[in-house]
Amino acid sequence: MSEEKKLEQVIILSLETAQKMIKEHKTITPFAAWAFTDNNDIKMSSYQESLPDGSWQELIEHTVKNMRRLEKDEKLQITAVITALESGNNTAIGIQIETVAGAKLFIYPYSVNDSENISIDEPIQSDMLIAGKVFQH
Repeated sequence: MSEEKKLEQVIILSLETAQKMIKEHKTITPFAAWAFTDNNDIKMSSYQESLPDGSWQELIEHTVKNMRRLEKDEKLQITAVITALESGNNTAIGIQIETVAGAKLFIYPYSVNDSENISIDEPIQSDMLIAGKVFQH
């Protein structure tokens, strides 16, 4: 699978998981997704259990730290850190995507209507990041 296709799959899986979290918990707990260079697997993990009383920032930092540890042992091609973003009454899904070429933040504004349906808008791309970079080379 090409890197572009893997990126697309990581984003789709991240958005689907974020939507499930919103429906079940009304928010998104920071989590990670990643793809490998040597196969087509995409993995995901939330590290909240290892830091149950952590703040959002601590959870994001812990997620990045665990991704860096994983990157040292595995052949990662793509990483993503996913979390909720809020500003006033506006809510969004933040997906920080990173490859060895660089990192970008994609902000997906969303709304939840009366029947609990989630409407996700087109993403806004930003060079500002929500977390430190995983790839340190």
